[in-house]
Amino acid sequence: MFKGILNRVLGTIGYAVTKKGAASSFSLYNSAYLARICNPKTVIDVGVGYGTYPLYGAFPNAEFILVEPVEEYKSAIDKILAKYQGRVHYKAVGHENGTIDLQVDLSSLQLSSQFKRTALTERPGHRIELRKVELAKLDTIVGTPSQIQRPLILKVDTEGNELNVLRGAEEVLKRTDFVILEASISQRFEGSYEFGDLFNFLSCRGFYLYSILTISHPAGELRPRFADVVFARRTE
Repeated sequence: MFKGILNRVLGTIGYAVTKKGAASSFSLYNSAYLARICNPKTVIDVGVGYGTYPLYGAFPNAEFILVEPVEEYKSAIDKILAKYQGRVHYKAVGHENGTIDLQVDLSSLQLSSQFKRTALTERPGHRIELRKVELAKLDTIVGTPSQIQRPLILKVDTEGNELNVLRGAEEVLKRTDFVILEASISQRFEGSYEFGDLFNFLSCRGFYLYSILTISHPAGELRPRFADVVFARRTE
């Protein structure tokens, strides 16, 4: 009972108590905290899934540009757009335009990825579908970035493909004020990146590490797998 009470109290500031030896984490990824960062007019959400509700709750008056390659999320995205102003593009995002093989895990959509992390036969009990989907640079999807109203927040959660998304968003980044990323700490998948690669890329484009929202540190592993982080544009 005490743990439940403590978690409710800590939850108001984004923290939680976890069992010793279990996967540890903390979280500031909530609407109350995000609303203190800025008041954006536009939010680009790459990798929508079932929805990034801390963003929508923090910035209910923003225009949302939603990008998601897995069309099985359509009913969830329709509910988002019924409540918030915006539009959706059902495409994969990367550093070039073309097509890509996407692994869609029909048993657990959130495990879907364009990275071949395991052979399809290595997921017993999972229904895996390999499909070709359109791949586009974010610059191509958005069109004319100069028409996007600022302040602009770009959120990217693409299961290890975040750096490639940013590489295809050079023009968008020029108008972006904050970037929120699920950033790999170590190289999680073949062909992915390490955090230093991501940091250097954004630093060279005028961003600095602003805040850490969450850290995922599985039990028994020496290094965290990934963290949700915020980068802000330098103003000096």
